[in-house]
Amino acid sequence: MLHMQMLQNQSIQLKISPELSQAISMLQYSAEELLSFLQEKAEENPLIEFDELMDYSFLPSHSSPNTQADPLEFIAAEDIHLTDYLLEQLLFFDLSPDEKRLTTYLIQCLDENGYLQEDENEMALRLHTTQSEVERCLQLIQSLEPAGVGARNLQECLLLQLENIHMRTPLAEHILSIHFEDFAYRKWTKLAKLLEVDIGQIQDIHQMVLTLDPKPGLSYSNQGSPAVMPDYTMQFQNGKLLVTKNGQGIWNISLNKAYETMLRQNKKTEEGSYLREKYKEFQWIQNGLHTRNNTIHNVVLSLADCQ
Repeated sequence: MLHMQMLQNQSIQLKISPELSQAISMLQYSAEELLSFLQEKAEENPLIEFDELMDYSFLPSHSSPNTQADPLEFIAAEDIHLTDYLLEQLLFFDLSPDEKRLTTYLIQCLDENGYLQEDENEMALRLHTTQSEVERCLQLIQSLEPAGVGARNLQECLLLQLENIHMRTPLAEHILSIHFEDFAYRKWTKLAKLLEVDIGQIQDIHQMVLTLDPKPGLSYSNQGSPAVMPDYTMQFQNGKLLVTKNGQGIWNISLNKAYETMLRQNKKTEEGSYLREKYKEFQWIQNGLHTRNNTIHNVVLSLADCQ
């Protein structure tokens, strides 16, 4: 015969809040992964504003903190240096001896990222030629692969690549040509008002720019996997242990003032509900960043005391 009986059990369950979960995840990120994470969140959340100039250094790998490295990437491949690759392409052009000499010289002056850092006027004087000839040969280099090579700065590099993609728009070319600094500083609200366009259009252009390569020559360098930048370094100097915080590990986020005003003015609307949700996410990230910095700082000091 079956009997029904009420039983009372006492148990303890550990529940991790979303804030704590995010703080733990941020604590595990390297400096590069943290930068990538903050960049991604700033794209998704209009209330988050990055105060520093947009850093594209993570873009070539298009990685995120959750991306797992492909083991095949570490298998040695046949390396071809950027200089050799560009010189091979020159064989398809009918150049005079002087043009070939000058173009070859310019190619050899490119840095590992594919940029030309030297002054064109100084090079013209050194090679006993005109600045217009230097410019003409440089334009030839800029027509070669990889797209963006031969640029003199990041702005020109992105514009050169923009010429080769079908997604380019007159608005994108105008913003990168005329308003690059405001775009890089994510002053999108200011740009939207100035250009009389929707802020979503500017964010779409940003998404397109993220597909470009800010260092087109780097994939042809003979370097191995990049080293991870530590948040702190320790070294002995004059018999004393010196602990130094690396500048690359310092990033702060701030609240977008324009959206903060909208948040206050639209408390009971659907838009206000959306902004409150994003504001809560901003607070989580800000607190997680503060917790990460304090935790690493305390751990490093404890390790220094044990030395």
